[in-house]
Amino acid sequence: MQALIEPQRDGTVAIHLDSEAVRAMVASAIFASRFHEGIKPFAGLLKAGLQNAGVVTKRRASCQ
Repeated sequence: MQALIEPQRDGTVAIHLDSEAVRAMVASAIFASRFHEGIKPFAGLLKAGLQNAGVVTKRRASCQ
């Protein structure tokens, strides 16, 4: 898992994450949104963005 955080001249921050780091960040935000009202809008944006990108947000397990 790797992440690179770069401050920009305009005061913003650019974050470059590998796929494992992205999955961990998204999972953490969605989990935290269950307990904190302030995070719910952010988690909703993440879920909507993932669905629009064609990424499945729910785990599917096959029964064997």
